[in-house]
Amino acid sequence: VSARYLQSHNHFLLLFPALNTLPSFDTDFTSMGNDVSLSDTYLFSPRTTNQFRFSYGRAPTSILGQNGLVSPRFEISGLVGFGALQFFPNTRLFNVFQVNDALTHTRGTHTFKTGFDVRKIQDNTFLATNANGFFTFASLNAFLNAQPSFWTQLFGPAYRGYRTGLYGFFFQDDWRVRPTLTVNLGIRLDVQGNMSEVNNLSSDLDPTTPGNIGAAGSGPLGIGQMPQMLGHASVLPGILGEATSWCAGVTESITTPSILLHSLLGARYRRSTTISL
Repeated sequence: VSARYLQSHNHFLLLFPALNTLPSFDTDFTSMGNDVSLSDTYLFSPRTTNQFRFSYGRAPTSILGQNGLVSPRFEISGLVGFGALQFFPNTRLFNVFQVNDALTHTRGTHTFKTGFDVRKIQDNTFLATNANGFFTFASLNAFLNAQPSFWTQLFGPAYRGYRTGLYGFFFQDDWRVRPTLTVNLGIRLDVQGNMSEVNNLSSDLDPTTPGNIGAAGSGPLGIGQMPQMLGHASVLPGILGEATSWCAGVTESITTPSILLHSLLGARYRRSTTISL
């Protein structure tokens, strides 16, 4: 039985020169990595062994306003912008649980190996783009007179908790045909499970329900299902103080798992030369 633990930590100032922002309005980036694994190798007989392994990885990351700044974002045409960048705060917590097992048995000139690999993945994301408001001004004079040409802001939950699983199964035979020739035969099946969201806040294409897809009209591809999407409000020039918003209703989403089948056929040839003196 063996155990292992690894940890990493990073923190630095993340600059965005392409966004033409004033100093002190960039972002702080922080990431951590934690990984723990346990493994056990059991000897059933001189020809049969089993190796079991469990691991858990946890990786939180965050991109926040510099020095914890939370504010609207202001852009003035021809000048630099200021305020917290509109794409943040952005945080993510990634959890991966993995269990795999491999049984190896040697019989004559064959070495058989079979097992499975199962992973459960949790992707917890908080992406609050424009959550504090984004204002655009046509000129400095328009800014001084509080006359934005455009404003946009998101409302509603910015958290998404995605869940999925990966399932793999394999069988392999290493056949030693001759002392210098080994043939590898094997097959592996990989299945990716459905993607789900813990609060049913995801949208998917449902191929079983034909309907309108925006300007494309109806067709065989199906219809988009959008349960509880974020609300969005925007103000156009000349209508400051008025806004339009929407929020789609709750529907059931359908996703289809993907299946991959791998086959293995290979050969190894070894030739050695001995010189006696």
